[in-house]
Order: sequence, then C-alpha cells, then structure tokens
Amino acid sequence: MRSAAKAIVAVARYVADSDREGAEFAIAVADAWQGRGLGYALMRMLIQCAARRGFKRLTGSVLTINTPMLALATALGFAAEPDPGAPEQFTVTLELGASGN
Repeated sequence: MRSAAKAIVAVARYVADSDREGAEFAIAVADAWQGRGLGYALMRMLIQCAARRGFKRLTGSVLTINTPMLALATALGFAAEPDPGAPEQFTVTLELGASGN
C-alpha cells in the first residue's frame, strides 16, 4: 500500500521584538487551502502561545488588498492602522491582556 504524499500547506510564526515585549507574526496559507479556517486556527494558536510566553502584543503587516486577512485579524480583535511608511499595507496590532485572548 502506498502512503499519501505529505505537503506543507500553511506556516505560522512569530518573532520577538528587540524589547521582548511584543512579537511580529506572519502566516501563509496555500491558495488551495484558503477559506477553510486554517489561518484562523493558526492565528489563535499564535495568540495563545505568545500570551503564555508573556508577550504584551502581537503585530503584523497586511497588504491593503488582502481583505480576507484583514477580516480575520479584525475578527480576532486586532486593530488595523494604515502604515504611514508603506501606503499599500496596514499594521495590525493585538494587545495581549491577562485573559490570553
């Protein structure tokens, strides 16, 4: 019996800021897997992990044309602000409180 091929369809990570109080996140989901809740699940895990590690905030850059990611971030409580240095993107920020979001 032949085993099914395995493929990476999404990645998620965060990297601590130099002040160690915040972290910048990034998520990528393969086109064929978008719209299935995978990005939402990965983002929830990043939020929980960052809160457990004691970070105070998560931030990320999102292209203005990436409306699904902007909607996902907003649904998870992130605030979106236009990036003054890059008009084609927003900076999204989530303050991580004691609740761990």
